[in-house]
Amino acid sequence: ITEQKQFEEALRASEEIYRNVVEHANDGIIISQNLKIKLANPSILDILGYTEKEVLNSSISRYLDPEEFNRAYHFFQQQTSKNEEPGVFETVLQHKNGREVPAELNMGAIEYQGKPAYLIIIRDITQRKHAEQKLSQQKQYFEALFKNSPEAIALVDTKKKIVDINERFATLFDYKLEEIKGNNIDTLLSRGKDLKSARYFSEQALQGKNIEEETIRYDRRERPRSVHVKGIPVYLDGEIVGCYGVYSDISKRKRYEKQLQNYSLYDQLTELYNRNFFEEELNRLQKSREYPISIISADLDGLKLINDTMGHKVGDEYIKNCASLMKKSFRQSDILARVGGDEFASILTYTDEEEAKGVAERIRKHIKEYNDMHQEFPLSISLGTATAYSPAESLEEAYKQADDRMYHDKLLHSSEVRNRMMEGLMGTLSERDFLSQGHDRRVARLCQAIAEKANLSLRQQNDLQLLARVHDLGKVGIPDRILFKKGPLTPEEREIVNQHSEKGYRIALSSPDLARVADLILKHHEHWDGSGYPLGIEGKEIPLECRILAIADAFDAMTHPKDHRESLSREKAMEEIKNHAGTQFDPGLVELFLEVMEEEQQQERNKEI
Repeated sequence: ITEQKQFEEALRASEEIYRNVVEHANDGIIISQNLKIKLANPSILDILGYTEKEVLNSSISRYLDPEEFNRAYHFFQQQTSKNEEPGVFETVLQHKNGREVPAELNMGAIEYQGKPAYLIIIRDITQRKHAEQKLSQQKQYFEALFKNSPEAIALVDTKKKIVDINERFATLFDYKLEEIKGNNIDTLLSRGKDLKSARYFSEQALQGKNIEEETIRYDRRERPRSVHVKGIPVYLDGEIVGCYGVYSDISKRKRYEKQLQNYSLYDQLTELYNRNFFEEELNRLQKSREYPISIISADLDGLKLINDTMGHKVGDEYIKNCASLMKKSFRQSDILARVGGDEFASILTYTDEEEAKGVAERIRKHIKEYNDMHQEFPLSISLGTATAYSPAESLEEAYKQADDRMYHDKLLHSSEVRNRMMEGLMGTLSERDFLSQGHDRRVARLCQAIAEKANLSLRQQNDLQLLARVHDLGKVGIPDRILFKKGPLTPEEREIVNQHSEKGYRIALSSPDLARVADLILKHHEHWDGSGYPLGIEGKEIPLECRILAIADAFDAMTHPKDHRESLSREKAMEEIKNHAGTQFDPGLVELFLEVMEEEQQQERNKEI
């Protein structure tokens, strides 16, 4: 009896321990017989939202969706039939309020109250499922970010072998993942001296350092790519399992930077060095050992005249031709720069004064050879040289001395240059049909006849004769497509044509021989009633010479065919002039013109008799 009492006491103590365990367990615990719940601990009541009374003797199927119940039932049956310990089964329980509760079931066979039963341990995995869902979303987000990133990205393992690449990487380097998976990232993308740097870079990233640099990587076709690359270590459970290589294509930026650098060093029109570079070299060489150093200062003569008459596009070509000819005269080591609109300067190291003068003579020789073949717009350059023989002599002062000598050279032959330029322009004027077919001579003769009738002084008559010859000089700057256009001009084209008076004015001012008629050239298209151009002056504000020229020029233009325009008879032309007296023409001068015409006709009739 004593032993039996002891056994019963021990059994009650054991049951009490297990009951305490069940009662205080965090997981839900159910004991089931024939799918009926015989015991339920407080945790399972919290999980399901029911009272103990509602749960006891209820069917397990009450808390599972029918489909889930069947899945769980078959799972545990299969496990039991294999004589295996039932595994863990994930399902979704139905809470009393209708909410679904993700749960993990673990079941084992026991004996309860002397009968076979199942012990079912139920763990609420809601938080874990939320964490898994969040992790899954993050994974999808990072995968999408990886695949669709505008940056080229490669994932490598700890041995630098490629695990994955994104689409941008495939595009940038022209590789497909299946072609390069498992390849070493360094040897795949790097060459020569860059390979050592690439290896060091990836090693730093695999040691846990976030590292970045601008470098060169090569694509499948061995084309260099300027890239900004970042190395980002990848951790798993606190250990580095690889790294990302993130590549940004900076080729375009590098090209822009090179262009900007060129802008800071070179003149874009001539591709010579610019003034900034010239001055920096002057400062650098001041303390060098490359003496004697000679400076050549050069100035392109007549550029303003070319720009004013033919336009800046022709002027730019003029500058480029000059730069090209000068470049032929220098050594590769010499520095030749465009330091202003029409100014050039050069630095010649290890060059004394005599050698510098020899270079200047070579420049003049090349200019002469060019002019022999291009007489329309001859080039002319004024030159000056100076030499510093040691650092004690200022290169700035040498440059100033060369500049002074250049201006002295310009003064010596300035009139010769202007004459050559004017001859070129007049030649162009003749070639473009302004002075052909005797137009200038006929206008000059008619102007002279009217001038004598009007009692002009001898000086005025001389000026009028010169004006008759050069009044259309400004038309050399009008494009042929406008000047010889058949049909009416557009307003924009008409405006360009009307600028020839001002162009001619500027040309004449630049020549001592024409300066006295510059104002007459400017005003030769003014009308008596103020409707002319470019100033819109009227009546006697218009110089007398211009008023006479207007009548003679119009009459000759009407009586001689030009391009698509037919000529008028003398009588009809005279009638047109008469009809425009008081508007376009001075009415008093029109009377004198008609008298001249009548006298000429009388002389012709007399000759016939």
